[in-house]
Amino acid sequence: MSADVTIEAAANEEKTTRALRVSKITREAQDIASFELVDPLGLELPPFTAGAHLDVRINDDIRRQYSLCNDPQERDRYVIAVLNEPAGRGGSRAMHEQIAIGSVLLVWRRATASRWPGVRRASTCCWRAASASRRCWR
Repeated sequence: MSADVTIEAAANEEKTTRALRVSKITREAQDIASFELVDPLGLELPPFTAGAHLDVRINDDIRRQYSLCNDPQERDRYVIAVLNEPAGRGGSRAMHEQIAIGSVLLVWRRATASRWPGVRRASTCCWRAASASRRCWR
């Protein structure tokens, strides 16, 4: 799927799925990289609170959950940090080896009552992956 098609598809799904562009990758420590994700159109990102997570579609086969680690006041970017675990199931290795600046990732935000105060039904604010048939926490 091309980045343009992905961005258009995400925009047409009532903002439930976000296509975010990797704008910066920083080597934070040995085997740890942070990935700065921004809206490709420069739009403001939805707010989040401490403890929030993103589910990231790394490729067709791999989806992983990562904690947001930037200041919740920042609405122009999300930042995740990924420890490369070569003996793992492949998600962190794929992030380190396949994802580059300019890559577009589909993400959706995890929502639970403890992480998102004031949300009655997590399914109303959940971002879901590319598959429209996938249901989130109803």
